[in-house]
Amino acid sequence: MNEMESIFRELDELSELQDHLVDMEESDFDDILNEIKSSKWVSSEDYIRKLILGIYSNFQVRPKKQVLFSELLVALGEYLKKVPKEVIVQNCRNNVARAHLLDAGIIDIDALKLDAIGNNFAFRFFSRELKEKFPDFYEKRIKMSNNLQETMGLIDKNDHNKLRLIGQNHHKIAMIIRDDDVEVFQDFISLNNLKFDSKVPYSIYCTLYYTDYPDDMPTLIEYAALYGSINIFKFLIMQLEMVHSTLPTSLLIYAIAGGNLEIIHLVESKNVKYDQIALEGAIGKRFEPVIEYLLDSNPELSLYSSSSFISIINRLNFSLLKRYLEYVVQNDPELINYMNPSSLTSPLIHAVNEGRIDVVRFLLHVPNIDVNSQNHFRASALHMAAIHGFYDITALLLKQKDININISDSAFYTPLLYAAHYDHLPIFKLLISFQSIELDSVFHVSAFDVACKNNSIDIVKYMIENEMVYTSQIVNGKRFAVLSRSQTVVDYLKDYNIEPEEILPITSDEEEEEDFYEP
Repeated sequence: MNEMESIFRELDELSELQDHLVDMEESDFDDILNEIKSSKWVSSEDYIRKLILGIYSNFQVRPKKQVLFSELLVALGEYLKKVPKEVIVQNCRNNVARAHLLDAGIIDIDALKLDAIGNNFAFRFFSRELKEKFPDFYEKRIKMSNNLQETMGLIDKNDHNKLRLIGQNHHKIAMIIRDDDVEVFQDFISLNNLKFDSKVPYSIYCTLYYTDYPDDMPTLIEYAALYGSINIFKFLIMQLEMVHSTLPTSLLIYAIAGGNLEIIHLVESKNVKYDQIALEGAIGKRFEPVIEYLLDSNPELSLYSSSSFISIINRLNFSLLKRYLEYVVQNDPELINYMNPSSLTSPLIHAVNEGRIDVVRFLLHVPNIDVNSQNHFRASALHMAAIHGFYDITALLLKQKDININISDSAFYTPLLYAAHYDHLPIFKLLISFQSIELDSVFHVSAFDVACKNNSIDIVKYMIENEMVYTSQIVNGKRFAVLSRSQTVVDYLKDYNIEPEEILPITSDEEEEEDFYEP
């Protein structure tokens, strides 16, 4: 069996697992739990990681079952504890599940911090724990993000911990729509004088892709379609037609994501045109009949496009991932490196950014894969792994013979500098183990200076203790630490008898804040 055949077999196993779990009910819980406990899925760390991934992949497909899937993960805690906490967090990116796992002591805030570095949703969900254990990180993270500054006030001060365990929009109108009670819905609309084309208010507690952004929330009818609330949907479509209101152009996307065939057919009857985004919604829902219908009836749509592939990776549709990779290997090897026109990123970079180590491993076996492809920020897969602190993915990428470990992005930062920036010491040590590694960027930005500026105390200690910097470099590093208020580093460097008067004046250019992008 060659490598690709082995990968296809793995994908078949993962597809069977997620399909077996997706329709589980509370009545099936004990049977499925016992079945898993006696299966190969708990026989090794590798299988346990894939089990976590298989369960996680169903959260977006069945959003009403988030708590049930979370409870399944907690019930498997004795096995999950056999893998590193960081691996659990990396492979289960649903924050509702993470909240359950945190409460059960299966993961900890240290592991969650790695994701909160570049994930605003995770930061808000676990902000209280982050503030308590990492106050400097907490304050600096908010300071660096306009989005967090605008949305931290949306945290419910009284019921935050309770709401994050549920993972749904907590506003009354949203709850009524999900319950699909038309009479209660009509009373609420009348009492609050809402228009039928109003939008659902934003909630930081909802973990669905389609309700992630405060400025782009679904309308009431779109939200009803998303949750398959057929009674309220029919009521709204009748009311909107009575006032000759145009249906939202994205209604079909929400209908497909909701998976209610009756709603889909109702929208289709209104001559709403299918498009590539609708296809991607069906891919995310693992709605195979609709996918085939869309492809057969709309020749302009393509499963083998870069945007479809990104959606396949995003939603972990393992059956389509196998189909896509088979097509690439047999028909179009260069397709594996195509840049997505909207996100301007390659499949490999996207898989790394999402922390999908198994998908990364699958992609690296495809002929013609470009391990050094760069996105619109000129960041490579190795950059992303270093930014997020994904040690296993970093190690996997470094095994590739053509990997460029000193590649620079648009900020002229190398993967090593990002490891220093985010204080990812294990990745930093892994990178410097290569003889060809460069400690400075092309513009002589020092890894030590970056660490000092960003209060990366572990990196600072390591470089000093291993005599990787001269005294003059330590002086300059302290200068950056003082100016950026990296107090932990400043306090540590006092032990080296560096006096304040030794700090050189800084130029106006150096005072400017670095424009670090959030992956």
